Amino acid sequence: MSGANYVMFDNMVVKTSGASQVVNVSSSTYCSVTNSNLFDNGSNTTYMIYSSPSKYFTLSNCYVYGGYYEVYQYGSQASNSWGYMNIVNNRFIGCRAYGFYDWYSYGDNFAYNVLDSSN
Repeated sequence: MSGANYVMFDNMVVKTSGASQVVNVSSSTYCSVTNSNLFDNGSNTTYMIYSSPSKYFTLSNCYVYGGYYEVYQYGSQASNSWGYMNIVNNRFIGCRAYGFYDWYSYGDNFAYNVLDSSN
């Protein structure tokens, strides 16, 4: 999805096979992943959702298994040109380090999520 506009994935199962990013939404606008299951490959460096940066990305009603970073968003300092990420009603299971890393982003919404450290 990197660089894409208006791309939506619904009811998907995504499994990595050595990739460092499961879903890369960098430089994308108005993209979403909903009602889906995302699995990492057991790597200690996997980004489950990687955005550097994106605008109006939505992750909703998903199960996210594993990963080193669950959601990584790195925006643009002192700018509202990127951000507005919606991470709503998801379950993150077995995160190895960072649940949410959200830096220099604007207007993001994190609501009704569950972080569960067990597998």
